[in-house]
Amino acid sequence: GIYNGPGSNLEIRDCDFFGNSAGGYTGSGAHHSVTLNGSDGGGIYNDGSLYISQCIISNNTSGPPNSGSHSGGQGGRSGHGGGIFNSESGTALMTGSWITGNNTDPKREIPDIHLTGVEGSGGGIYNAGYFTANACTIDSNFTANGGNGGGIYHGSGELLLSKCTVSNNFTGDGYNRDYSQGDAGSGGGIYSMAYSRLVNCTVSGNYTGKGADTWTNSVPNGYGGSGGGIYTLGELHLQSCTICRNRTGMGGQG
Repeated sequence: GIYNGPGSNLEIRDCDFFGNSAGGYTGSGAHHSVTLNGSDGGGIYNDGSLYISQCIISNNTSGPPNSGSHSGGQGGRSGHGGGIFNSESGTALMTGSWITGNNTDPKREIPDIHLTGVEGSGGGIYNAGYFTANACTIDSNFTANGGNGGGIYHGSGELLLSKCTVSNNFTGDGYNRDYSQGDAGSGGGIYSMAYSRLVNCTVSGNYTGKGADTWTNSVPNGYGGSGGGIYTLGELHLQSCTICRNRTGMGGQG
């Protein structure tokens, strides 16, 4: 979609970002031991100052990784931030906009036996810097195969949401990797590891996936994702918010 570099100021009004995909790797890792992760930010990658108003950011995808193989090549993960990736140096302000249907699903075509980790996080938004959203809707975004934060992944910096709706987002199921069972992604709506503040927001209808099945009898053996609406490991402030109808996968908490 768009890359906004360090020190740059990008203002976007009344625009649609639809069906973009970040770069990645579609080949097998069979002939080398290098793990290649997919690129971040399918719709927008921000390293600078970003202002978004009255925009629709939909059906964008982060980049795919290289794939693993039976001969020992290591597969990576898909990129973070299907819709928007805001880096540690990024500052973003978004008003009256819709983030919908974005994802970090690499849609692998080669079966991955030697996967090094879960898929990318932040189906709609991945934030590592400073992100403020006012009167926005984050709806129906998702991660794949254990990625965290179906709607929003907040890893560092600050996340401030006012009069926003975070709804119907979900995280992918766990998956078998290296012949072991993986856990599903946590934080169906929001996954937060740093300071977050939500004021007059609604978080509803989000959910997390179930743990991976065993190899022999299709019984879930990994843990389901926790925090159907919100999963927090940082400081979280909620004021005049509605948290309703969220759910977790089998074995998930919250």
